[in-house]
Amino acid sequence: PEDLVLTAGPYGATLAEFNKRLCYDRERGVLIWRPNPYELRRDTSKSARRADRPNTAKTLVVVLDGKVYPAHLVAWFMTTKQWPRRKALEFKDGNKQNIRFTNLRHREN
Repeated sequence: PEDLVLTAGPYGATLAEFNKRLCYDRERGVLIWRPNPYELRRDTSKSARRADRPNTAKTLVVVLDGKVYPAHLVAWFMTTKQWPRRKALEFKDGNKQNIRFTNLRHREN
């Protein structure tokens, strides 16, 4: 039932899919890959790899199953459980790489 509500929206992946693969640290403003329990890792330092990375426009994105998601929208979705309208989020400090939840503001229009 949770997925049925949350698949509505323009971006595709559900909250359950994001939560299974990613962790969002609101205070630091980073998206981190969750370790794959089926993958053997010798180097445990790589288990907390950042999932967000800058694109050519210098904004952060996450690539999940071949689809590119703006990192600030994923952060908002994982926190509020709702996709924002396209271009409805703005960065309070103007820095598009600062995806701390406290730096995101939803414009009402």
